Amino acid sequence: MLLDGNHDFELLCKFFFLISFRVLFLNYLSLKIPLTSIVKSRAILYTSLFAIFIISLMIAFTSAGFPYSGSIAEPRVQRHYVTHTRRTFYDLDGDVRFSDKGFFIKENERNTKRTLETFLDGRKLLPKDDQVLCALEAFCGVPSYNMSNGFWMYSESRPVVQPTRLTMTSRSEDEDLVEISFEIVGELLTLIFIAPEPGVVLTESSIGFSSREWIEGRIAHFLKITYGKPSSDPMKFTLKFEKSRDLNDLVKITVVTIDSHFDKSPMSSEFKDFVDSFPDYTFVQVHQADLSSFTFQ
Repeated sequence: MLLDGNHDFELLCKFFFLISFRVLFLNYLSLKIPLTSIVKSRAILYTSLFAIFIISLMIAFTSAGFPYSGSIAEPRVQRHYVTHTRRTFYDLDGDVRFSDKGFFIKENERNTKRTLETFLDGRKLLPKDDQVLCALEAFCGVPSYNMSNGFWMYSESRPVVQPTRLTMTSRSEDEDLVEISFEIVGELLTLIFIAPEPGVVLTESSIGFSSREWIEGRIAHFLKITYGKPSSDPMKFTLKFEKSRDLNDLVKITVVTIDSHFDKSPMSSEFKDFVDSFPDYTFVQVHQADLSSFTFQ
């Protein structure tokens, strides 16, 4: 079993590349701009620079810079990541306080939304950050923790996936310290999000969680559990919290079960029709997920 909760390396590489490019570009300008004073035909020079600027805008904001193609001989595909998700949020008493179903679509590149709008036929595409759940649930209540941009679109059907089971096995409290133990029985891939309420701090965990701010002032902890094959063996972990005041709700723990075996797993006809609607120049990476959020005291 592989435990992996840190995927910041790609972001750091992009940040380093951006800074390096800016430094090199500024150095280039500081060298070349003084040379324009010795050019005889400045009009031609400025016209050429303006043309380069316009071409750069066309490449940056249209598909001209990378014409997609579904040709087998010369494929240039646009990749999409779509997860058919059922979301269920429980209150402290175990009653369902909110539930829905839909498609979570990651925005992998700048043309993702443009492609979706070509075949959605007026169906509402809700930006992930515009959801009401963004202020209430870890990572905006979607089956992803890397905080990439994305869209949510409601669906009528539910995904075909067996949820991971989470059970609280023990709880103890000593003044402002609370210790809770859990047991989970998972599928091939399970994500765990831990979102302490304001005034509560996760001080200790028996397994390693990474941490990230999902909205300003709110920290969530996350863990990805990957099994090489389906397992019925329970996994146990213990969390210790410190609270600064009396609270009814101590922490929300979200368990996300993801099934990525698309070619072997059944799925709803609505989901299949949605995937088939993508243009032939796209490659759609398809998953199904069950997201269940539990509240503990």
